[in-house]
Amino acid sequence: MFTKAAQSARNCAEKSFKAQDLESAIKYADTAKKLHPQFDGIDQLLVAYHVHVAASKKRFNGETDWYAVLGGVVNASTDKESIKKQFKKMAIMVHPDKNSSVAAEGAFKLISEAWNVLSDPTLRKKYDLRSSPPPPPSYSNPSSSAPPGASFGSRACPRCSRPCDYEDKKRSSINCPVCVRRYAFRTSSAKPPASSCSAEAAGFSTPTPCPCCTSSTLCKHDNAEGLSVSCPNCPFKLFVQSKHAWGFSFSKRFC
Repeated sequence: MFTKAAQSARNCAEKSFKAQDLESAIKYADTAKKLHPQFDGIDQLLVAYHVHVAASKKRFNGETDWYAVLGGVVNASTDKESIKKQFKKMAIMVHPDKNSSVAAEGAFKLISEAWNVLSDPTLRKKYDLRSSPPPPPSYSNPSSSAPPGASFGSRACPRCSRPCDYEDKKRSSINCPVCVRRYAFRTSSAKPPASSCSAEAAGFSTPTPCPCCTSSTLCKHDNAEGLSVSCPNCPFKLFVQSKHAWGFSFSKRFC
């Protein structure tokens, strides 16, 4: 009697998974296990379902939480050998040859992708930087009256879209830890560079293409030193490093 009821609950779990109702699928699978704890393959079934549930819950930046996909027992501080042991343990549970569930194939692909990312030191480091919550703002100016932990809001990095905190209450700049670049934004009160600025008289009047946007707009330098240009299509200034015979190098720009 209990075996038939457990089998019926398992069938309902599989139907729910096919309908992409993960919550119901897990409930039915749990019921099947309670009715028949020794039900063949029920533990593997639940592991496969939980892998899909973990993959559906994204991190703050929208990326899959690969640590959670591997069972949630590993994290950013876990060494590679421990992650490898956890991957092998789960691979045995969800491999399609060992698991007859309709969720097995997808679960195996997910844990394999998790292993590919977390086993490669370079990929793992980049993943941890992208998917970790942004650090609290730092106040390097000793004269600043802002208390530690205060926030002035945030803005998406124009290069990687990671939310970054403003550096001060003027909300004029952010510092992205992923791109390792600082972005200085023009405020609404800032005046656009005049068409006949003093840079022309100093010999810096040659228009420069904006290296940050795809427009064909030629931007003039802001001052006689020729150290920056303001693009009308970009919300920030572009700082140049040095002047060469062929033009200006933007290798140290803030974009």
